[in-house]
Amino acid sequence: MIFSYKWLSEYVDITLSADELAERLTMSGIEVDSVAPFVEPIKNLYAARIDTMESHPNADKLSVCGVTSSEGSFSIVCGAKNMAVGDFVVLSRPGAVLPGNFKIKKSKIRGVASEGMLCSESELGIADTSAGIMVIDGEIALDTDMNKFLGFDDYKIEIDITPNRPDLYNVVGMAREIAAITGVDFKGSERELSEGDRAVSDYLTVENRVPSVCKRYMARVITGLKVAPSPLWLQKRLLAHDVRPINNVVDATNYILLELGQPLHAFDLKKLGVAGHLPMINVRNATSAEEITTLDGKLRVLSTDTLAICDASSPQAIAGVMGGADSEVSDATTDIVLEAASFDRASVRRASRRLGLSTSSSFIFERGLDTFGVAERLDHAAALLVELAGGTVAKGALDSYPEPTGPRTLSFSAARAKALLGVELDEAEAVEIFTRLGLEAHIKGDKIEVIPPPYRDDLVAEIDLVEEVARMRGYDRLPTTLPRAPFALGKTEKSYRLKKLVKQSLVSAGFNEVKNYSFVSRELFELALSAGESAVRVANPLSEEQSVMRTSLLPSLLENMRRNLARSHTEARLFELAPAFLKGSPERLKVAGIIYGSRLASNWSRQKESLDFFDLKGIIEKLLSELAISLDSIKFNPGLGGNVSDPASDEASGVEGGESSGSTGKGARLLHPGESANLVIKGKEAGILGRLHPEVGEGFDIDGPAFIFELEFDLLLAAYDEQRSFSGVNRYPASSRDIAFVIDDSVPYGNILESISKNGTKIIENVELFDVYYGEKIEEGKKSLGVRIKYRLKDRTLKQSEIEKAHSRISSMIIKDFGAEIRA
Repeated sequence: MIFSYKWLSEYVDITLSADELAERLTMSGIEVDSVAPFVEPIKNLYAARIDTMESHPNADKLSVCGVTSSEGSFSIVCGAKNMAVGDFVVLSRPGAVLPGNFKIKKSKIRGVASEGMLCSESELGIADTSAGIMVIDGEIALDTDMNKFLGFDDYKIEIDITPNRPDLYNVVGMAREIAAITGVDFKGSERELSEGDRAVSDYLTVENRVPSVCKRYMARVITGLKVAPSPLWLQKRLLAHDVRPINNVVDATNYILLELGQPLHAFDLKKLGVAGHLPMINVRNATSAEEITTLDGKLRVLSTDTLAICDASSPQAIAGVMGGADSEVSDATTDIVLEAASFDRASVRRASRRLGLSTSSSFIFERGLDTFGVAERLDHAAALLVELAGGTVAKGALDSYPEPTGPRTLSFSAARAKALLGVELDEAEAVEIFTRLGLEAHIKGDKIEVIPPPYRDDLVAEIDLVEEVARMRGYDRLPTTLPRAPFALGKTEKSYRLKKLVKQSLVSAGFNEVKNYSFVSRELFELALSAGESAVRVANPLSEEQSVMRTSLLPSLLENMRRNLARSHTEARLFELAPAFLKGSPERLKVAGIIYGSRLASNWSRQKESLDFFDLKGIIEKLLSELAISLDSIKFNPGLGGNVSDPASDEASGVEGGESSGSTGKGARLLHPGESANLVIKGKEAGILGRLHPEVGEGFDIDGPAFIFELEFDLLLAAYDEQRSFSGVNRYPASSRDIAFVIDDSVPYGNILESISKNGTKIIENVELFDVYYGEKIEEGKKSLGVRIKYRLKDRTLKQSEIEKAHSRISSMIIKDFGAEIRA
């Protein structure tokens, strides 16, 4: 909002310059956007007296005026006829530059020299139009500073007011604030109102049908006034605030809005109601499709939740927004109804937005208006109108005030303010600050009882009062103090530490982390998972590419792989740790990855070797090992594999001795039937890993072997052991024995390893598979496995007989449990 420095000075004695005032306001928490002159001072501008007037010898419509100023006497050719000898006028001499970059020069007009120009209000920029040159009322000293006389020495201070301070959206409110900040007295704005003998109820009735929305409605009647142009001082003041002068009645309402922040509306009394009945104001909600032509000449259709100010039959104004054309004040108006009200801010905001009609009144009402002060502001406006337009104010005012607002009491502690602000503050100083702000304050024990005025609706708690103390002291005067911050070691959550370890492990294995949206396209989702209706659809997706919440991270990773290959990046190790979303259940955190390309970079001494399933399995085992998840609790079960498009592959395989987490069935469709596994941790299925099925790879333009995994983070977290144990180096020697046997190809090595671990002896230190053989002398459907078993004790050297006995027992167990045949 723009404020006039000179106008503010009428209500408070400002001893600061405009720039200094802006600095003080800023340090009190009021943001000043700019300070600039309203009008740049005009050089060579003088007060002048017309001494002679003669007709121009060569032009009937021109006259030649002899004028005298403090600079001497001059001859001026003028086209206006509204002046007379003896009038005082404004003279611009050569060198002056008027608004609009109009430069004054010596000239000859129709053969007669003109040594300047007599200026009109419009040429000086203080009015939109003018009927002739500007004639100054009364006499004026010829040495008067005309820039000062015309108000060109004023400054406009543009202030960005926060919505919680509607009391500052007017000149008096800002002047009151300046008085409190600078510590000088506030003069206020008073006009004495004189009333006639006839009561207002003889002219008008008011009915408020919606007191919950119209909190207060007041009306005064003024009769016998004369509508005319406003005096120059009022026009200048309105123009300075970008308000176009219209007539003295309308200009008065706009002036009060700027001065006091009270939106007003004037109705032509004779245009309200019907003949033979007393005019009335009816505050009600509009009926469906009810219409009104507003002051801007547009027909507007109202809705049932729009508050309207009506007469006996139809709307005459949209409450808080704009008046109607049917009861508009015109040059013929002699009697008016002057309205002042307080409307619910939400109601005004809805009406303004729905109608696309934003006005100065709606701006104020949307931010909240002090209901209690409506009466005082209406009286002030009525007094101004009589001053400007004459007439008589009817006795009394019609006032609908269903629920009067009472004062609220807040409690303030100086000790609390001192602790928050870091300043020394006693009760007496706090009371003095509150008194300057217009608050009523009384010391009661160790507390101060504070009653804010009605216009300070923003003060609702003690902390608001603490802020007022800080503002009045000036934020620049608050000392810089370091807050108390006792040092304590932070402790992260176990899940956070696990996330960090998982990422570190995968990065150390050559992976790069990716971040994808949680949304995927339906096509991408089904191409990767074929999950049918298990997906969660987005009700209002931004695009079709983001229409489904992913139940797995793998579709996004496969799309990442497709994009990399399309840009000739043929080596990739990517992973993502993020939530997935299953229908009917909370989001589940997963970690997934994909590897593609060579095991190691090829060079002159090493040929290119493609990655295989066991590279991926090794990465997973390394990850689990670094999470201190015991290998004894881990099991890799063969995956289902199967045809990608085969609905039967939806059936989960289940896990021996364990519970299914639900990922196997979906994962099986992604994986090659011969190169896939289900990871089981402590009897619970924790994820899938294996080679991407060629048919799925083809859908993503992946033509080579790619290997993927997806693990359940919560199961990793449950198995994650942060307690690490260490043992010293064994001093005693180990002894190894090999055993080779032929078994059915369908028997997983993991089952053999598990059996040895469970049924072996305490002298077994390690079991290692060192050979797998298919081919000559091995029956079809069989395979040959070579296992090396290391025996050792921690407290002594093993005897040969102990080793042989244990090794023989293990060989017999393999033969018995798995139908194996020992090879020589």
